[in-house]
Amino acid sequence: MKTILIFSSFFLLILLGGFTQNSTELIFTISDTLWVEADHLELKLSHVEFNKDTIPPEELGGPRISFEELKEKLKEYEPKYIYDKHAGIPDRYQLNFVEKVIHLNFSSKQELVRCIKQVGIYARVFPQIGKLEIEDPTVPTESVFQATLDKGKKKAIRYGSLMNQKVIGLKSVEELQLEQLDPREIQDSHSGGWTIYPPLSALAPEDIPLRTDVPFVCTLKLTFELE
Repeated sequence: MKTILIFSSFFLLILLGGFTQNSTELIFTISDTLWVEADHLELKLSHVEFNKDTIPPEELGGPRISFEELKEKLKEYEPKYIYDKHAGIPDRYQLNFVEKVIHLNFSSKQELVRCIKQVGIYARVFPQIGKLEIEDPTVPTESVFQATLDKGKKKAIRYGSLMNQKVIGLKSVEELQLEQLDPREIQDSHSGGWTIYPPLSALAPEDIPLRTDVPFVCTLKLTFELE
């Protein structure tokens, strides 16, 4: 399981009694985020029809492929759902802005990238990452809690030394936030976005610009005793 600490914020909210030798408590809020690779990944492949048959492949960005041909190529992935506006299929996903979309599910990024590489050579086939989920969030939730707490302890020791005081114990812990977030909630802080545009045939799998990890966020309010 690949994890990456993306950001941390430290806010000194209250120092009871001010920065004096008589201070006995240090209270602050600290946050951390742990990014964990998803084990349930959804891929949406949008297909746009061609208005003209005379446009050469180099101008289209790749060879043509019909929606029927695309469905045939993707049979091995057992699509979860196929939406075709012109076939009279109900728009379950409310994709009124797209005419034809194929939804697929994957259990690993490697499988998803393989599919993207396979269809990314075709013009007007647009892959987009859908839902990203973690089957068992228990481990990453506990990990981000422990990482946040450890960081808080280090901060307390640092601030205590600035006041010539020593941390003698953690008096209380209050969970202000401990949850798995939808990656799209904080995607603005990352470059590249969520949509991958062809052609992708020249890219190595590790160079395809997509994220398939999920953020777990923890914010704690900590109270330390000083002497």
